[in-house]
Amino acid sequence: MLETFNQQLSQRDGAQRIIPSLELFQHIQQNYQHFQAMSRGHTGERLWELAQTALSKTIEQVLLTASAEKHPPSLPLPVIAQYLAGSFLSLTKWWLQAEMPYTPEQMESFFQQLALPGVRNAIAGKT
Repeated sequence: MLETFNQQLSQRDGAQRIIPSLELFQHIQQNYQHFQAMSRGHTGERLWELAQTALSKTIEQVLLTASAEKHPPSLPLPVIAQYLAGSFLSLTKWWLQAEMPYTPEQMESFFQQLALPGVRNAIAGKT
């Protein structure tokens, strides 16, 4: 399932964003029952750990590419990547446990509003 998702992301059009939150929320919604089953117990904790590692590496790579073209960020890129991945996954866990009370589009909007303003400032070199 994760491999399928990676293929979908690599084929998407448009500018690369820091985190493809809408696509991730949509993917999770489309595979809701699988994610529900996999996110329980010890297996679930391992899944979230793997997701945190993979997502933070992807985010860090995007940030590295973006910051190479601009000023140096005000915070270390690994810190920003860990923060974004952790925030996204924590919100995603809640969304799954609450049985998805909001659409992927709404969740993406919430995430964008909550997590990204500070990250954008850090990337721009603002304190």
